[in-house]
Amino acid sequence: MLRSKILFVLLIAASLYAQVIPISEARSKSKGDSVNVEGIVFTTDYNLSSTTSSSYYIYDETGAINLFVSKGKKDLKIGDKVRVGGKIDIYNGLTEVIALPANIEVLSSDNPEPEPIVVTMDDVNNGEALEAKLVRINNVYRVGTTAWPQAGKDANLIFNTDPQATTGITIRIDKDTDIDENNEPNWPSDVIGVLTQFTTTGTGGYQILPRFYKDFLVTVSNEKVNKDKLTYSLEQNYPNPFNPTTKITFNMAKAGYVKVSVFNIMGQEVAVLFNGYAKEGQNVVNFNAAGLNSGIYFCKMEANEFKSMIKMMLIK
Repeated sequence: MLRSKILFVLLIAASLYAQVIPISEARSKSKGDSVNVEGIVFTTDYNLSSTTSSSYYIYDETGAINLFVSKGKKDLKIGDKVRVGGKIDIYNGLTEVIALPANIEVLSSDNPEPEPIVVTMDDVNNGEALEAKLVRINNVYRVGTTAWPQAGKDANLIFNTDPQATTGITIRIDKDTDIDENNEPNWPSDVIGVLTQFTTTGTGGYQILPRFYKDFLVTVSNEKVNKDKLTYSLEQNYPNPFNPTTKITFNMAKAGYVKVSVFNIMGQEVAVLFNGYAKEGQNVVNFNAAGLNSGIYFCKMEANEFKSMIKMMLIK
């Protein structure tokens, strides 16, 4: 009789372990709930210097979540697909699944990373829907007074698409990455990282957490610019005719706000390619007309008092 009861308990435990749920469903659970999830690791260990814990981020097709390994280390690599049995916790606003090393099984390796989601500053400041996902913010400058960290130091840096601003979004440099060991990049730069949360007051506290130095993608050349020859201009798109993508180059006599938009032959605006603060010199944007019909379109640039327009031909 006792043997039968033990077998029954083991069968129930095995059944529960097999009930893997999507990460999005796990994120909706309450603190302390037990969950079993599968996901692909897409970060390094943010607790690399710790001897008692590890911190990774994993994703599936439904969402992403922080994987916090407690009471020991777990050596995982980017691209590892893991099955995790653990409990949901909320740490300073961040939803986590906490697991012991023994409850994490590597199922396969060399799986693809997620494609970064392009976000705006407003997206970051209201980031609950994007929490734990890999994001990319383009053309940002470091502003404020906090300096680039020295080796072995953390830093919360403030970034903005406007280099004259003094406030903006937080991009956290974690000393357990290779970022602090490298020199500060040139600005503006595109930045890739995990959208995380750290707040003791309940809401807010959203920030971007880069994974390594190569997540800073410099978008300007180190070559000196002959400022005497800088003018405002909108160049002809290339290729033209095109199907369905083309590149559009616009030049700025000085850094400032510019709008680059596309209109159909009826004068209706069908796309905004750029609307914000652009750097001095050459800038390039892409136009994807996959959802538009073949025909003639016009691209318009507006910067200060300067206005210019080109004609483009979409052929499908």
